[in-house]
Amino acid sequence: MRILSRERKGTAGRDAQDGKMSVQNGRIHLPRGRSRDADDRGHDAADDPALWINPVDPSQSWIIGTNKLGSLEVYDLTGARFFNTGDNKQPDNVDVRYNFLLGGSSVDLVATANRVDNTIGIYKIDPLTRSLVDVSAGTNAGIVVYGSCMYKSPVTGKYYFFVDDKNGNVRQFELFDNGAGRVGATLVRSFDVGIQVEGCVADDDLGYFYIGEEAVAIWKYGAEPSAGSTRTQVDFA
Repeated sequence: MRILSRERKGTAGRDAQDGKMSVQNGRIHLPRGRSRDADDRGHDAADDPALWINPVDPSQSWIIGTNKLGSLEVYDLTGARFFNTGDNKQPDNVDVRYNFLLGGSSVDLVATANRVDNTIGIYKIDPLTRSLVDVSAGTNAGIVVYGSCMYKSPVTGKYYFFVDDKNGNVRQFELFDNGAGRVGATLVRSFDVGIQVEGCVADDDLGYFYIGEEAVAIWKYGAEPSAGSTRTQVDFA
């Protein structure tokens, strides 16, 4: 699998059209058709990416991807890989949220589900060392993990992690500072979607959680832990 960065429909500036990345009006424009191998061993193991926007310099933003046979991989906006967590926990999906309070400091978090041991993987972004620092307390999800995503509540400001399995089970965990420099997680909700699920995403502004039941439909649930199992069908599979 390859990472492809492409600017669409003439919105790029002159630099992007000339094969260089540019930042204009707060938007990142990437060169047309630039790509890189996501896995240099030839495995088709690259899966879900997330984009971390550098708040100081958007041109130094990162693409964080999963190697399902290895670890989290981090790339710059040209597609060049510069970091690998190296823990070989076989992550599937990955997500990012900003400004989590950990040890009295505001940090940006990267979260994934580790398929090797079914734990919740949490890393903080360190822009100075250009690395992901493991800050997970190692909470076990209690299911054979598959897809996952994050959510920050617009109501309480709390951070959550959703994780699912191939049998349609979904678990929602609240993330918290455990007082020892690590991010703990406590189960606050669980529900059954139906048959196999994986991909999910949460809307932090409107408070919704979306998940794909792969052979059936895309479903919309409330993302707050008190929302229960009430849902609306968004689209057919």
